[in-house]
Amino acid sequence: MNTLNENLNTVTSDVKSQGAIIGGLNTRIAAVEKSLSEAVHCPPPTTNPLALNDITHEIQLRSRCAVHIIIHGVPESSVSTSASSTSEDKTFVKEMLDKLEPKLPETVIRKVFRVGNSINDKPRLLKVELTSHEEVNHVVISFLRLRSNIPDEYSQVSITRDRTPSERRSIYEIHQQLSDRQEKGESNISIRYLNGLPKIVSARTNSQKTKRSSS
Repeated sequence: MNTLNENLNTVTSDVKSQGAIIGGLNTRIAAVEKSLSEAVHCPPPTTNPLALNDITHEIQLRSRCAVHIIIHGVPESSVSTSASSTSEDKTFVKEMLDKLEPKLPETVIRKVFRVGNSINDKPRLLKVELTSHEEVNHVVISFLRLRSNIPDEYSQVSITRDRTPSERRSIYEIHQQLSDRQEKGESNISIRYLNGLPKIVSARTNSQKTKRSSS
């Protein structure tokens, strides 16, 4: 009889335990149902977010731009054929990569082509597609170091990352914010790029990060 009572007590305890769990689940389910109901009946946002298609398109554009560099100030070839002109541009890029530290092999170059229009005899931009985003980072950073002791043939040349129109607008807005804050008296702020994205930081924070990265 004692054994039977012990078994009944155990079963009763288990049932109570399971009941508590089920009760907790019911409470959580009710909370979720309430949240869903509020979400369904809440008014639409006052601002129109990007449509899903626009977001998908922007992601695709950024993925393509991530492996591009834009070279400014490279004189255009005087040859008449497009193939010869492209060949000269590719030779320029190969020689430039060879001067970086560490050097990059020409195999990282997928495509070289001119974009935009020539204005007031200024050469068109030279767009270069590389094999990876890491190589783009290497070229941009290494070329900045090269400028401290730059050869004459690159004195008028600069390199930037390729950006989507949306990214360019964001960068412009960040610079405007920096200018506005500086006009209001803030003098210890600057723009720092993290993974190619601009952010306003205090000069102290910027110098501390630079010191840590160099140590």
